[in-house]
Amino acid sequence: MAPAPAPRKTMVPLVPALVMLGLVAGAHGDSKPAFIKVPEDQTGLSGGVASFVCQATGEPKPRITWMKKGKKVSSQRFEVIEFDDGAGSVLRIQPLRVQRDEAIYECTATNSLGEINTSAKLSVLEEEQLPPGFPSIDMGPQLKVVEKARTATMLCAAGGNPDPEISWFKDFLPVDPATSNGRIKQLRSGALQIESSEESDQGKYECVATNSAGTRYSAPANLYVRGKDAGSAQPCLHGAELALLAMLSGSLSGDSGGCHGSRFSFSRLFLQQQEQPQQLPLGTLLMAAATFPSFSAGPLGHSHSWEYLYLL
Repeated sequence: MAPAPAPRKTMVPLVPALVMLGLVAGAHGDSKPAFIKVPEDQTGLSGGVASFVCQATGEPKPRITWMKKGKKVSSQRFEVIEFDDGAGSVLRIQPLRVQRDEAIYECTATNSLGEINTSAKLSVLEEEQLPPGFPSIDMGPQLKVVEKARTATMLCAAGGNPDPEISWFKDFLPVDPATSNGRIKQLRSGALQIESSEESDQGKYECVATNSAGTRYSAPANLYVRGKDAGSAQPCLHGAELALLAMLSGSLSGDSGGCHGSRFSFSRLFLQQQEQPQQLPLGTLLMAAATFPSFSAGPLGHSHSWEYLYLL
């Protein structure tokens, strides 16, 4: 009897198999949106500030949008600040108004694979309606100038019952010390300590006190980081004319023609408008589109005492 023929082996084409594996691997690289930060319910003070933070992951990176009562928020009434290439967003409402701003605010994260939603409620109270224990800002941050690579500390102290938690915003975005490799720390007192200051640390800082009764924001304060090569100017003579460029939180700064001082008392204050702000060297305190005042320094002892900083 003739032997039975050997079974034939089926060969799978190599190239199509690799293509299929590549398609599967590519599909695994995409993912639906998932929230990593969600907005929380807030109770704010009329005339104050509320900020909702929302952030999501996914591939492609999701985009964040905000809705109020089923409609996309108006840029004329609200400020939306994006971060993380649009995968994170802050909805800032200021100044808060009772009834007008009280609502449910919805955050939506969307990419090509899907859409997810989360929401938070905003309540707004008048000053006379504040419950016992509502947070107070006992000491807010102040304008500060620090030399590059030095340590800057922005102070904040708050009261309330229960003791409020303190957080920080810089240029309307939340400050996350965990992303600074230990360079930025929030101290137990609530102060924000910035070591080895960089130009990127320059900006407007706010501390925020939050407890179960509500949320209160401090007044903002600017931190300026100047280069190490910034020189010092000559002392001013009393009675000399000073041409200053900005008034920031009770402080004055600008080009005084080479004058430098710490504290002055002024007998007269004249305001004059300038169409175009001067372009000053790096290290000069400057507020965009500021009023340009000029005044004369009077004898010491007057009640109008201002802090004067000159950094050229």
